[in-house]
Amino acid sequence: MPAISADATQKRKNPRSDIPRPPGVVGSLAKTSSRAIARAVLVRVRLQILRPFAPRLLTMVMSDLYIPVRTAHVAFVLISGSLFAVRGLAVIGKAQWAMVRPLRLLSYTIDTLLVGAATLLLYILRLNPLTTPWLATKLSLLGLYVLLGSLALKRAPDPRSRLVSYVGALLCFGLMVSVAITHDPMGVVRPWLQVLGNSDGSHR
Repeated sequence: MPAISADATQKRKNPRSDIPRPPGVVGSLAKTSSRAIARAVLVRVRLQILRPFAPRLLTMVMSDLYIPVRTAHVAFVLISGSLFAVRGLAVIGKAQWAMVRPLRLLSYTIDTLLVGAATLLLYILRLNPLTTPWLATKLSLLGLYVLLGSLALKRAPDPRSRLVSYVGALLCFGLMVSVAITHDPMGVVRPWLQVLGNSDGSHR
């Protein structure tokens, strides 16, 4: 009778001893917890390292965005004003295409992008309308421009009121652009006031 080795005897007593067992639940939880803790520590260390440089990095990113955002803002202003001028003339001339839905949606989209670019510029330049007079004037003119534009396009009760609202909206638009360029609450009006003041002084 052949001799039976101790390993064979052990396998007969426990036939599943040679099958690799999966790690236990406790071991899996321990490994997962250790990995999560290691990741949290690593993230915290990275934040601590980058924290002194964060304001400088944000300033660099914002300064890089200024030129493209400003260019987009100016482009949206020109497109929005031109589109309003054309549509206003068409409404005064009683053209039906001026108020079709696709054109109105295009106007809303451009105005939304314009407001978004303007808001981003305020954030980049750290401008506050409450402490910046020319900006407060510009926003006031913007509200008046929107009101007169709405009257000119659809809400005015008669053609005469529509024409007056249209001209007033264009004047507000031009003054608003001059205020933004000169950073002066009076905009293009100030040189005219100075000319009038000098002429009055010369007559005296």
